[in-house]
Amino acid sequence: MSVLQRHCWLLGLCVSLLSTTFGCAARQVRLAQKGMTCTEAENLAVVAVQKMGYKVKETTRPSAAGPGSVKGEREIATGNVHRVLVQVLCTSLGAEVEAKAESGMLDDLNFANQFKEAFDTAAEVKKPAREPSRTGVDVLLSPERAAGGDLGIDLSGTGIMPVFIRITNHSPRRYRFKVAEVVLQHADRTRVHSLPWSEVAAKAPPASVDTLQAKLAKDADLKPGEALSGYLYFPFAGYANARVTLEDVESKEDEGFFIEF
Repeated sequence: MSVLQRHCWLLGLCVSLLSTTFGCAARQVRLAQKGMTCTEAENLAVVAVQKMGYKVKETTRPSAAGPGSVKGEREIATGNVHRVLVQVLCTSLGAEVEAKAESGMLDDLNFANQFKEAFDTAAEVKKPAREPSRTGVDVLLSPERAAGGDLGIDLSGTGIMPVFIRITNHSPRRYRFKVAEVVLQHADRTRVHSLPWSEVAAKAPPASVDTLQAKLAKDADLKPGEALSGYLYFPFAGYANARVTLEDVESKEDEGFFIEF
C-alpha cells in the first residue's frame, strides 16, 4: 500500500468512525428536567412521541423502584418500521428523560433535536384547570412543577413540591375539609402527608415565605355553594395518585375522592 493509499484509507476510516459516533449521538438524547416530577415527565414524553408521528405501543409508570418507559412505532413504508424508546428516571431534583431511536435508519439522524423540540413544546403548554362540576362536590388536586409553575416561586432544589387543591361544594350539604386528610401515594401505595409549615418555611427561599404562607390551604367548612383553593407543600417525588377525604358535617360520615396523576 502506497503512502497516498494508506492516507486515504485512514481518512476514510476516520470519517466512518465520526459518522458512526455522531450518528449514535443524534439518535439518542438525555434531558435533565429539574423541578419536574417523573410522573409529569412521562406524560410529556408520551405527548412528544405522538407529536413526532409515533403510535404509543406501551407505557410503564416511573417509580422509585425503576424508570418508566414509553415505546412507540411508526411505519414509514411497507415493512419499514421506526421504533422509539423513552425512559424516565426519578431523581431527587426532578426527572431525567432519555430517548433513542431504535431503527438505525439514516432519517433518524436528527432524532435528538426533533425529540427535544417536541418535548420542550409539550412542556410549555399547560392545560387550563378544568371547570368544577355544577353539581355535587368537585375536588381538583394538581401537583405543579417546583420551577415555573402557577405558584410563581422557584422551589427547585428545596425538596418541596407545591400541590394545588380546589374544592367546590355544589351539593345541599355542608362538608368539612382538613389538610391532614389529603394524602399522596407512591406506586407502591406508600402514603405521604403534606409537610408541616415550619419545615416549609425552613426550606423555602426566605423572600418567598410570606407568599407561600398566604397561599397555603387551610382547614375549613364548606357550606352549599362555597369553594376553597390553595396550595399544600409535599416532599418532592413522583407520586401515582392522591386521596382527599371530606366529612359530612351533619352525618359525620366521610366521603373519599381518588385522583390519579
